[in-house]
Amino acid sequence: MAKGDRRLKVTTREAFGKRRKRPWNARPKAARPVMLPELTAAALAGGSAGSSSELQPNTCGVSASSAPSSRVGADRIDTAFFTADESSERATTAGNVKVRLASKSATERKFELLGVEMEDDVNDSGTEFLVVDLSVVQEIIGLMPCPACGEKTATLSKDPTKDVVQIKELYKDLGNPPGNIDVIYDGTWLTRGHSSHIAVGCVIEMYTGLVVDHIVLSNFCLGCLLGPKPSEQGYAAWHAKHVPDCQKNIDCNAGQMEVQAALIMFQRSLDKYKLRYTTMLSDGDSRTFHALTEQAVYGFIKVEKKDSVNRVHKRMGAALRSLVDKKAQGESLGGKGRLTQDRIKKITNYYGWALRSHKNDVPGMKRAVEATLRHMSSTDDAPKHDLCPDGLDSWCPYNRAVARDEEPPAHRNSLPSFVCDALEPVF
Repeated sequence: MAKGDRRLKVTTREAFGKRRKRPWNARPKAARPVMLPELTAAALAGGSAGSSSELQPNTCGVSASSAPSSRVGADRIDTAFFTADESSERATTAGNVKVRLASKSATERKFELLGVEMEDDVNDSGTEFLVVDLSVVQEIIGLMPCPACGEKTATLSKDPTKDVVQIKELYKDLGNPPGNIDVIYDGTWLTRGHSSHIAVGCVIEMYTGLVVDHIVLSNFCLGCLLGPKPSEQGYAAWHAKHVPDCQKNIDCNAGQMEVQAALIMFQRSLDKYKLRYTTMLSDGDSRTFHALTEQAVYGFIKVEKKDSVNRVHKRMGAALRSLVDKKAQGESLGGKGRLTQDRIKKITNYYGWALRSHKNDVPGMKRAVEATLRHMSSTDDAPKHDLCPDGLDSWCPYNRAVARDEEPPAHRNSLPSFVCDALEPVF
């Protein structure tokens, strides 16, 4: 219809042709394409036989070209495929490395990687920690004159490239694509609540425990609050002098600081370390992951999110408590002989134990989780202890009695069948 069609309402005619606002659940925009560096003809012609190794993907770094390309067109990427034997060998090597890493604690892995010897350190007073502010140490060193020239120019800084090199060497055996690493990300605030003005975001490599990157964000500056306003005289001169020392580096509320910190560190990982944080282990807050996905920080390479054992452990308890108020076959799931608070706590604790005690063993983890539900629903007429561990050291009294050639104890406080049916989707 024409824009001025009189058969339409006035509001419809006025709104016709206008751009509609994006709904909250609309499909996100397509990820922006990532341009790979091109090789010029001069670089190919001038390259020697010995420099051909630079073109092989044998390093964990991701090179980026700073010079703009004048050629318009698609880049050609030659992919080297592995044979079945090579793929199997790489998978076996990666599995062995993960098993070796899982057999040690995070502290032991970090000390072994850094070459720290802790066997001879004996401290009867317990573990002691000393937190030193790098800026304070640098200020003290800066006040000390040089013995040779007498100048006070000494500075102190930490070089993170050493840790990054060690991380890249580790991932050569894990079979990950060059530059892709697994990290742990979390954020914290100076004070509790949603009124904190200072937040910290930290990226930690998952297997070594080394801190890859961190950032401190502040949405408040006392100098800006007490200084002159833009309409007052002398503001321009004061502002030019205040900018280098301004404490405010972000303009958002406390709840968004953790998200913004992740976006800043993930977006600068390629330029800063030639790394991509493709797997992120974090808490249950999904806002950070959603922001990274919508922004497409690595283009077509997606960021995968994994939850920690503690978070999954807590989710089981929350899911069980939510079932207490629901109905199953017209009967309540809570109450005596059913899902009491003590039984919910017991199920949750065993669920967490089943996850932690079966590292790198998904079938065994699944078996241990399913054994919980079958054990609680067992009766004298229908025992269901086939998934419970056998032997004298079993936590299952029924299987422990069978291993001792004794009469199994009677089943007490078994869950009704309709409660078990309602619990199956949760497990």
